[in-house]
Amino acid sequence: MRDAATIVGIIRDRGRRPLPLEDSYRQLFNPALSLRASGRLSRHKGARTRGATTETVDARSLAKIDALSDALRHERSRGTPGRRPVIPQKSGKRRARGVPTWSDKLGQAVLGSIRAAY
Repeated sequence: MRDAATIVGIIRDRGRRPLPLEDSYRQLFNPALSLRASGRLSRHKGARTRGATTETVDARSLAKIDALSDALRHERSRGTPGRRPVIPQKSGKRRARGVPTWSDKLGQAVLGSIRAAY
């Protein structure tokens, strides 16, 4: 199996030359890209902020990443509603802010890395 840098390099090369990107859906559940996205997520300051569930980046493991990849592969993955804390604005009003779960953040990061490379 190819590592994440090779996959992203191939996608980037196909994007530079105007070639179609094939099998992009299959790359969503590639464990190498999931591990790469998980490493990138863990560097952010807000990575330890809990979403609608208590799971954070601290609870990540290869088993969880494999379970998420398997759920995506078999189309069993369902997004969970995010936590909606209300935060104040400068104008004195308040607005709701959506905080997704760690699993949803991971899926979004994998998709974002595929899109950014293309």
